[in-house]
Order: sequence, then C-alpha cells, then structure tokens
Amino acid sequence: MKGGLETAGLRLEVLTPLHVGVSREEELVRGLDYYVRDREAHVIDPMTLDPERATEAAEALREGDYKRAERAIEGAKVLYRVALRTGEPPDRYLPTYRPMRAGDPWIPGTSVKGVLRTGLLLAALKRLRELGINLGTLTDRLPGGNRASEALDRRLRVTVFQGGTAQRSSHGWPNVHPHADVLRAVKVSDARPVEVTTAILRAELHPEGRSLDAREFVVTGAFELELGVDRTELRRVLETWNRIGLPRRLPHPVRQFLFDVRGELSGFWEETLEGPESLLERAREGWKEGLRALGETFNVDVPGDADAQLGWGGGRLTKTVVPLLGRVLPSGRLGDLRPRTVRLVDGEVPGLVRVEPT
Repeated sequence: MKGGLETAGLRLEVLTPLHVGVSREEELVRGLDYYVRDREAHVIDPMTLDPERATEAAEALREGDYKRAERAIEGAKVLYRVALRTGEPPDRYLPTYRPMRAGDPWIPGTSVKGVLRTGLLLAALKRLRELGINLGTLTDRLPGGNRASEALDRRLRVTVFQGGTAQRSSHGWPNVHPHADVLRAVKVSDARPVEVTTAILRAELHPEGRSLDAREFVVTGAFELELGVDRTELRRVLETWNRIGLPRRLPHPVRQFLFDVRGELSGFWEETLEGPESLLERAREGWKEGLRALGETFNVDVPGDADAQLGWGGGRLTKTVVPLLGRVLPSGRLGDLRPRTVRLVDGEVPGLVRVEPT
C-alpha cells in the first residue's frame, strides 16, 4: 500500500439553486441588516451607521415598521447586493455561507465531505448487496419514533465506515469509534467561488406546495476545491479495525453480520481510497442510485448530468433513506422513516451539482 497524501482539484458546477448551511441565528432582518431597492436586497454593515439612525431603525423594528427602518439604515456601507425573486420583499431571510459577511458565498469543506459520505455509503451498501450479503440486520429491531433514524444512522456509520469496531463492549450494536473511521483519510478543502451569482427565493414543498421561508441561493456559477486521500491515515484506521476488533457482548446475528462484512469492506476501502480519482468515481456511483430514487419517488425532474445534491433541500432522510428503500436495504421499519415530500426551489430540486476534476 502506498502512503502519504495525494490531492486533486475538483470543480462543483451549480445546476439548480444551491443554499449552503447557515444557522437560524444568522438570519438577516429587513431594516436591520438590509434594505430593499429596485428588486435587490442591499446588505449593509450596521457598524457604519450613525448612532442616531441606528436608534431610529431599532425603534421602527420594535413597532414592526420595516419601511421606516429601511430608510434609517440607507446611509450605511453596502457589503453586497442580492437579487430578489420572492414577490413581496421578505421581512427576513437566511443567507448562504460566507467566511466573512462581505463577498461571495463559499462552501465549507465539511459540507462537501458530507456529500461524499452519502455517496460512499450508498456505493458500499450496493457492493455488499451484490456480494450476496443479507443487509437485513441493519434494519432489524429498530426502535420506534424519532429514535429510529438516529439508530439507523449509527448502525450505518459503525458498520460501513468503522467496520463494527467499538471502544468497549456493548449490547445490541457497537458504539461510534472516531479513530476507526475511514473518512479520517479523506481531506476536503473549503470550496472557493468562481463567477457566482445569488438570488433570494422562496422554496416550496412538493407535492403539498406550501411556501417556506426565504433563503439566498447560488443560482449560477461554480466552486473549486482540493480533494485529498491520505493512504497513511487509511492504513492506521484499518489497523485499528483489526487491533480493537468487534465487541464481545453482541447478539450473535449482529456479531456474525459485522464479521462477514468487515473483510469485504476493508477491500472496498482499499480500492475506493486508492486516490482522489477513485474516491470521486465511487461517490458518483452511490449518488447515481440516490438521484434516481429521488426522481422516481417524488416524480421530479433530476438533470441527467447531476452528480450529487449539496446543501439545503435534501435532508438526511431524503438523501439516505429514499435510495435505501427497496433498492439497497430490505424495507423493514424504513417505511416509517420515508419522507412524504421533497423541497423545490424555482420549480427545481435544489442543490444539484456536477462534480468534475480540474
């Protein structure tokens, strides 16, 4: 096995409106953070406001008078402008991620790594199924209610990415062991923008059609980043699998299942993490299953050149459970987790990107 870090450049081309995670606390408020002119939101730096105007804007917002608050902040420095496509101007909206408040959006490396994780998970499960391994143990005896999705996510994580390894003995299923996770060998930089344009849009639920809150989406452009595979780190992780081994106190079906899949998964990861190119190819393979399932389940259009869904609009249940249902895993209790709707933005499934080497 060769060692060391090997990197390659990637380009993410935006195919449908893309919003990358910003917390609710960073919501921008009309009359405090921006004012609307000529179908654009002018995002301002409130620290450049005259104190008297800042006080007037605060009083107007307490009274719910957004137009008066907007007039009060017009003298502040404008950081950037965003096109409005929301009908009536929104009283607030969630911006897409920026390392600093000014400038174009970026995509955090953690978001890209999460997308790769989903694709690799689906590809690994597909490989196990093709090898004739019964994956029903993963969905057997799931708890009810909200705990089911958490339990399934943990089972998938400790099985596919950690080989069933656990730091200590446990009943039922192994515990998460961060030092045994093969994704430690995957390195992803933040994605920098290339000729990006954004717009504020309102999303809707399909098929219900209920309007959701306003967000800023990247509507055209691309992002570039570095993807790396550290073969030395992969060697350490796989050695941890063997050194620590499976917990002793497991139900026999679970222990036997994890024993059966561990060798196959070790070979899968050796092959997949040979380098950035093989990693990308395998992630695309998994996402092909996911996007096909998304289009068929909700009867929505998914562009044929889309490689993945990134950012807001999918959610873990849509991105993971929908392609698993009846395609990779036996349905079992998964039917209880099935999403009943999907989000649309400007009539399209949001966050679809094409991924290509640079």
